[in-house]
Formats: sequence, C-alpha cells, structure tokens
Amino acid sequence: MFCCINVHTETPIATPVTESTLHHCTLTDKPQPTLTVNPQSSVFTGDTVTLICDVGQSTGWTIHWRKDSNTESTDAATKTIKSVSVSDGGRYQCRAKRGEYYSEFSNTAEITVKERPKPAVLVQPDKNVFKEETITLTCHIQETGDWQYSWYKDKNNITGQNQKHIIPSVASSHSGVYNCKATQSKAPTYSQMSDGVTLTVSGECVHLFLTSFQPKQTE
Repeated sequence: MFCCINVHTETPIATPVTESTLHHCTLTDKPQPTLTVNPQSSVFTGDTVTLICDVGQSTGWTIHWRKDSNTESTDAATKTIKSVSVSDGGRYQCRAKRGEYYSEFSNTAEITVKERPKPAVLVQPDKNVFKEETITLTCHIQETGDWQYSWYKDKNNITGQNQKHIIPSVASSHSGVYNCKATQSKAPTYSQMSDGVTLTVSGECVHLFLTSFQPKQTE
C-alpha cells in the first residue's frame, strides 16, 4: 500500500509538506486469517467437524483450504465435514485471495479422528442351543466408560439396557440375529453397532443316560 502527498502546482516553488497537504493511509502487513475448529478435542468417526477461516472485517475474499500441505481447494469460510472418517484427520490451513492478492496462511489446526469403538456380542454357552436352555448374551466393548446398552433382535429394539441379556428358557421364537450398541454421556457418546450374531434354537435336548451292562455268565 502506498501513500502520496499533494503539492500545490500553481506555486512556482515547492510548498512544504504540512498536515493539510498529506493524505494519510495505513501501511499494514499481509492479513493472516485465524483458523478455529469445533470441537477442539479429538473426534470419532461419524462426528461432524466445523472449521472457520476468519479474515477479519474486510470483505470480498475467496477462501482457499489445504490439508497436510496438499493442493489447495476453494471453499466457503466455514468448512463443515460431516460424518468424518479417519482419513479426514490431519493439519489444516486456510488463506484468502482477493483479485491476484493472497493473504498469509492461517495458523494450523490439527484434527485427530479416532475409530469409533465397536462392541462384540458374546454368547454362552453356544450360538446353537436347545429349547429351555439358559442363554447369556454379553455386549463386550473394549473402550472404558459408563456405558448403557441397547439390544436388537432382527433389527428391532428389545427391552434391557444391561451389558448382559439373559434368556432363562429359550424357545424357538428366540432364534434370530442379535446386535448391540452402547451409549454414554461423554465422548465417544455412542459406539458403532456390533456385528450380528445368529442364535439358533433347536428342539428339546435329548438326555442320554448311560448305564453299565454286564452280560450274564454262562455256567
């Protein structure tokens, strides 16, 4: 940016520069946008992340974004990544362009994306059982937390929020595919849905009683 002075040309000699003849302008460095990210902590797959590139009060800028120093892409000043994946993690920067003029690059905002925990359904004594047996399904999740559990049979929610779902006397109607997921108040607030486990209930168990048999001895 330049400043200029106005000298009265009608006077045969130069007029001293005074406050009245000087046109003031402000010399500033290139603007540097401020980049903020919300939420600021680590996020999990499936979460939504918002990045905001703030250039200040000036207007007319086009915002350019880059991740891990890769090729820049043009986007709005507010960049929203819905349902983030692990590949969305990285170091983000932005800068602004107006005409052929570029601002400085912003500060760096780092996004860390963790895989959302996924529970597993454990079955005792076995996935193939007989009528009237007692079955225990356990929703096992490795991530520690104050979890509450939801159970599903054939994609329909069934009662119970305990980690263990106990069926004291199974019937044919209990056959099906069972899933579970977990929720809590802190991040990660919910888990993925577990893989399905198929429970098969067959007819009543046949109890075999073995007795020793000794043939009669002939005289």
